[in-house]
Amino acid sequence: MDVEPIAGEAFRCYVQSSSRQNVKFLVDLEEHDFNGACSCENFSLTRIREIHEGKRSQCKHIRVAWDWWAITMARKIKAAMDAQ
Repeated sequence: MDVEPIAGEAFRCYVQSSSRQNVKFLVDLEEHDFNGACSCENFSLTRIREIHEGKRSQCKHIRVAWDWWAITMARKIKAAMDAQ
């Protein structure tokens, strides 16, 4: 799944649907105390209920976005360290 960052939004991005070619979901990693939120059906129908029950629950788009975010931040940190 492709991740498309949103300029000026450190914790928001679009994640490509794995089953629908022309569909992207908005993911906000900061929502719900950094559990994340997604505009996909799975999140709005299932995951949000689990979050309101006090559980951490993420759809695959949130997990993909967190993986992308972690790798992006790690690369930026390494580049800053290498520049010193």
